[in-house]
Amino acid sequence: MSNFKSARFFESLSAAFKSLNKLEQANTIKEINECFMFKLSKDGKDHFWCLDLATGGQMNSASTAAEASKGLAPPGVTLNVDDDTMAGILTEKIDPTEAFMKGKLEIEGNMMNALKLTPIINRFSHTLSKAPAPTTTSTSTPGSKQSSGSVPPLVNTIKAQVTAINKTQLAAVQKQLDCIVQFNIKDSSKTYSFIFNFIQNTPLEDTFAFGSAKDSGLVPPKLTISLKEEDFIKLRDKKLNGQAAYIQGKLQINGDIFLALKLDSVFKLLNKKAKL
Repeated sequence: MSNFKSARFFESLSAAFKSLNKLEQANTIKEINECFMFKLSKDGKDHFWCLDLATGGQMNSASTAAEASKGLAPPGVTLNVDDDTMAGILTEKIDPTEAFMKGKLEIEGNMMNALKLTPIINRFSHTLSKAPAPTTTSTSTPGSKQSSGSVPPLVNTIKAQVTAINKTQLAAVQKQLDCIVQFNIKDSSKTYSFIFNFIQNTPLEDTFAFGSAKDSGLVPPKLTISLKEEDFIKLRDKKLNGQAAYIQGKLQINGDIFLALKLDSVFKLLNKKAKL
């Protein structure tokens, strides 16, 4: 089971429900009132997760459906899907309706209740995005997370600056942005990425990471900024105005442009003199 990519997201989903207060849990169960069985396949093997949102909100995992549903309400909806597709659905990278139309997701049972899964996933997407990624040996191949030996000096500088942020400052920025922001930086020889995870209640130690959001197993960023390393440093040090840089084509914005207007708060975290 440990080799199933979706396992950590199911665990986070269960933990997210348990983190709700009793009234919120009761309201969620009343709203959903269904027990879901997930049959996942990977490399010719099946594994089952059962989420009971009809009674107590319990989730079980087992190698058989009978074991997974033991002690829970009878599942009224069963989803048959491969592990990669389910992981994509749980992290909002794959639309479940599209997966169903393409035959990647099969649904047995109450179809109307199956539709209730989407708002549940959306409700807890922030928690799922922080599900710890499996530990793997990193390489420097294109599209993968770079090894520690290839970490650019700028990344180490930002990491040190983020470490010095106090909780009050961080909470204020999380309240403003409540999303993941990714920077794609081009230096003289390569392009590398780093992300800021400003989703509310994200711990300080998880706020900054070298590599893309995908490398870290996070949900896609709502805002991606692409620019040269020298221009990022100028922005951080208030030697370049963000709006002027955008007009001049020195930075490219992909995503919510209104969030980009709030990036001043990010640079203030790194350097009180910086402004975008």
